[in-house]
Amino acid sequence: MIADSFLDALNPKKSAERFRQEQCQNMLVAEENGRIVGFAKYSPCRDKDLSAEFGEVDALYVLPEKQGGGFGRKLMSQAMEELRRQGFQKAMFWVVAANQHAIQLYEKNGYHLDGTQQEYDMKGNVLLSRYVRSL
Repeated sequence: MIADSFLDALNPKKSAERFRQEQCQNMLVAEENGRIVGFAKYSPCRDKDLSAEFGEVDALYVLPEKQGGGFGRKLMSQAMEELRRQGFQKAMFWVVAANQHAIQLYEKNGYHLDGTQQEYDMKGNVLLSRYVRSL
């Protein structure tokens, strides 16, 4: 779904440094036997066309070998709870339109496509769809 050249260019050390600089604020991790197997990041919504009542799930990732084990569902649920605690009434996120596995998870958690899509350059254009829900 995303070009190998984009993924190959990701730098774990740079990502770790960015997380340290942000002091891992608004970030959740899933661990199994002391090993991080997934994470979720949430924040105020960055989309200018949505109201201030929206929070955003910026990222949700679970290692491929751990997908289907409930980690994504738990991370999503906790991220939504944290957004509620911060005073948001609604939540949104962008998902790769071809990622049916992720879309199924989000739809099971009450999200629905709001009809907004955009192309994002990841060393090749990737179509993203926006999903929303009330908290």
